[in-house]
Amino acid sequence: MKFFLIVILFLASSCGIFKKDDGLKIEEPTVKFIGTKWCLTHINQNAITINFEKPIYIKIVDEKSFKGFGGCNQIWGVCKQMNTAIQFASIARTKMLCKNMTYENQLIATLPNAEAYIISGNKLKILTSKADIILQFQAIDEK
Repeated sequence: MKFFLIVILFLASSCGIFKKDDGLKIEEPTVKFIGTKWCLTHINQNAITINFEKPIYIKIVDEKSFKGFGGCNQIWGVCKQMNTAIQFASIARTKMLCKNMTYENQLIATLPNAEAYIISGNKLKILTSKADIILQFQAIDEK
């Protein structure tokens, strides 16, 4: 059943069905999914405060893993991707304790709910099987 929902999301996104003003406007991708550093901008449609000196980010390393920074700790785990389907699992992090870990905790709690993704321009949107946007990222240059 999950496979069919993902296929429907893929077909809907490629056919331009997501044209309404729900945050799923699709543009031609200007960056690649794998190897791009993706700076977190929104969690569940709520904009986050971005620290441009140390942005919260993920980077899909290859077809099966990701790494990143949650604002306090380094994070990493399994990332399985096929077409527009995605799954994050076995998420781990270092064990630093910082003053405010709200965004990091939300990111780590939300990633396992991902089932699909869309790249539009230089933005990455992570979706559930119901096409709800749960995370949004923007491509940033490696430093």
